[in-house]
Amino acid sequence: MSYFEAQASGLPVILEENEINFERASNKKGILFSEGSIKEFRDAIIKFGNMPKEEFSIYKNNAVKNIVDNFNFVDIAQKFTDIMLEQYAKFKNKKQN
Repeated sequence: MSYFEAQASGLPVILEENEINFERASNKKGILFSEGSIKEFRDAIIKFGNMPKEEFSIYKNNAVKNIVDNFNFVDIAQKFTDIMLEQYAKFKNKKQN
């Protein structure tokens, strides 16, 4: 499951620490672990497993909100569709003239 699919499903993520993932995990959307650290990765899994339901819900809600606010594929698909229809109309008009 990709980062986007996980967060869209309401799953907080466990990510290797780097510049891109720092933003992805910020604001209680996920947990970072140091590159190559199996211990930190395992600890992050355990942390989510032992996390109180209320706190886990915060991570879950923040994950979904991140995707909806920043990666809404419905909006992106609509923009793509609009461009395609516009170009098709131009092509059709050109062909008729």
